[in-house]
Amino acid sequence: MTTRIYPAYGRQIAYRIRRGQHPLAVGVMLSSFWSDFLDVPRLCLRPEDWALGRYEFSYLRGERVVLIVGHDDDTHAGGGRLVGELLCELMLARPSLVWVAHQAGGWIEQSGTPPALEALAVEMRVPRELASVARTVYAESFLAASQRDADRAIAALEAGRMPAPSGLAEVEQRFGNPFWVGDAQAA
Repeated sequence: MTTRIYPAYGRQIAYRIRRGQHPLAVGVMLSSFWSDFLDVPRLCLRPEDWALGRYEFSYLRGERVVLIVGHDDDTHAGGGRLVGELLCELMLARPSLVWVAHQAGGWIEQSGTPPALEALAVEMRVPRELASVARTVYAESFLAASQRDADRAIAALEAGRMPAPSGLAEVEQRFGNPFWVGDAQAA
């Protein structure tokens, strides 16, 4: 049995999540360059260090996750297989939502649905069996989170309140643009 290790910044994020400090989303950056997205909680992995089953991601269970794909050549070696394997590992950690973004800005997959992520993993040359198992595991947590969000919205409406915003628009702003610095009017 091999011992899994935490990616860069993983211990700090796991510690905060255990203490109840849940971030809006956690970025998982697969790149040789870690200078982007400094204002968001992120895990960092170098492509040359990646190995399937090496890293610990269980603390991401129930969290929103954005996989950030680097623009360096090592990240895309083998037709993107590294990205596909990391995507499957993240899906197996049972987060509530997974999006995939380019490090340079823009989205690769923003729907976060289990079938779309499975198709993306297969497109990136991950064995179909691994992608299928990852989709099945992720589908359970994705559907549970969707049901929980719907139940909260219904309870708020029944109590005569407006449902709280989900925060997905802010996640979209932060991770869709690596140079995002927040709302200037809020400062």
